[in-house]
Amino acid sequence: MQTHEVYEQRSFLGGQGATWVVLVLVGLSVLVASWVSWQHRVLSQQRVQATQALEQKRQVVQQLAKTGQVAQKSRAQEVLGRAEAYRVEWSRVVGEILRQETGGVQFLNFSSGRDRRISVSGTAPSMEVIAKLLETLKSNPRIQNPFISEVSEAGKAKTKKKFGFSLTFDFAKEPSS
Repeated sequence: MQTHEVYEQRSFLGGQGATWVVLVLVGLSVLVASWVSWQHRVLSQQRVQATQALEQKRQVVQQLAKTGQVAQKSRAQEVLGRAEAYRVEWSRVVGEILRQETGGVQFLNFSSGRDRRISVSGTAPSMEVIAKLLETLKSNPRIQNPFISEVSEAGKAKTKKKFGFSLTFDFAKEPSS
């Protein structure tokens, strides 16, 4: 009889044991599905936050790039401004000099340095013509501080003496009053 009781208990547990196993497996499946769903939601939130952070960084980089371009543009304008300050308007300089020219003066060379001081070399038939040129240049409002730095005998051309000279002056972009 004892064997029979053990059998009944086994059959009783065997019938209900399968139900318990199914219930436990369903419960575990629900728990795993819930955990996976929660992980998916957490990862989705992290992905959205990372995307937003990345977009903010892109905007900052674009803003810095624009600022860098602005800085480059202002540096370029500064360099152009400095270049403009050194630029000599040769057509105006030569025009003013030729307007002041007195008889027989030949201009051979025009140059300028970083200080914008103009240097002119030429020849004239006499010292008086060079002196007259200097006086004429002094009366011109655009030609400032004219100075004859050198005068030398340039030679004789068919019995006429020539004198070489070097002239320096500052040239005003606009006539001074």
